[in-house]
Amino acid sequence: MTDSSMYRSPTALAAIDAERRRLDLHRTDRETGRCGACGRTGPCPDANDAAVFLAERGLLVPAARRGPRPIRAVRRAAYKAGRALRRAVRRDADTGFSARAA
Repeated sequence: MTDSSMYRSPTALAAIDAERRRLDLHRTDRETGRCGACGRTGPCPDANDAAVFLAERGLLVPAARRGPRPIRAVRRAAYKAGRALRRAVRRDADTGFSARAA
């Protein structure tokens, strides 16, 4: 049985949501290796307890919700700017325009 076909009481659903939020809050930072909420090293006891709660009920542990990382945002902006430049050069080549001739 999957999570979507099980019938759970509102109390059980609230407990599951609370544990998912708790686990999400206590994610281990990849760079420092510490919990994002309490600062302990590795997965802290709070994260372990929340993961055990979800695993006992046969629920998958949710994936980390991360926003865009700064370096990824810079790479994305550079790629978009380069793409626009390549398109402009290609368009100029198709029309026969040359900056040197002008």
